[in-house]
Amino acid sequence: MRNLSWRVKLNQSRDRLIALSKQPEFRSMDLARIHPIIEVLAQGSHRFEYLFVMNVDGWFVEGNTDGLEEA
Repeated sequence: MRNLSWRVKLNQSRDRLIALSKQPEFRSMDLARIHPIIEVLAQGSHRFEYLFVMNVDGWFVEGNTDGLEEA
């Protein structure tokens, strides 16, 4: 039963991130508007400590920390 609760939580987190990725700020890669959103999400969640946005070329372009080496 414990595994099921983790799966449910993982699916909820996945669904939340997918929904977030469909927001206009993320679709247009408006980094100035993205940063506050991921800051609030990371601060208000025990599931997400670090969040990063990756562009279509595979580069991390925004995050809630100054560098990947800190993650």
